[in-house]
Amino acid sequence: MSVLRLIARPFLLAVLFLSACAPVSVRNVWRDPAYTGPALHHVVVMAISRSDVQRRVFEDNFANYLQQQGVQAQVSYNMLPENGPIANDKIQAAFAQSGADGVLVTRIIHVEQRLDVAPYPYMGPGWYRPGFYGWYGGPAWSAVPADVYQYSVLTLETTLWSLSSGKIVWTAASQIVEPDDVSRLASSLAQTLVARMRAEGVL
Repeated sequence: MSVLRLIARPFLLAVLFLSACAPVSVRNVWRDPAYTGPALHHVVVMAISRSDVQRRVFEDNFANYLQQQGVQAQVSYNMLPENGPIANDKIQAAFAQSGADGVLVTRIIHVEQRLDVAPYPYMGPGWYRPGFYGWYGGPAWSAVPADVYQYSVLTLETTLWSLSSGKIVWTAASQIVEPDDVSRLASSLAQTLVARMRAEGVL
């Protein structure tokens, strides 16, 4: 497959904590067993997004982290500023002028809505205070429906392509609780995945 064709709450506080920290869970990783190197050293970072702002923020943060780790990185929005699908010949020309030997593409492939339920403690049928008012002031409320909080879990696909061969070198699927800003998402994902790619000798 050508790189050009592909591109053409347990409780509320817990949910907020997960969102703020944005931990990344890597689900599946594949590395081309036939790839013997060398490690790619100059990559274009590309985010597939309908939002131009989110794309730019994601690419900036991921590219900055790569550079901190000693990998030369460029954002794609400077060379390919269009929103939506881009013509293959334009992508090819931009990548050729960039001098990069790889492109790192991230896209959201699934969004799952989850619910967390925070129930009130159930005291048992025998726990009654004397009289109606004693009962109403305590046990009656143990049967009140729980608080329900909804949040999103994103499944992302991150793929490293070799521009010389046009083939996939490395790809991973990961999950993350949707953070409150894209920069946190990009930073968390970069910290997790760049370490994996370097350990497997593709970066």
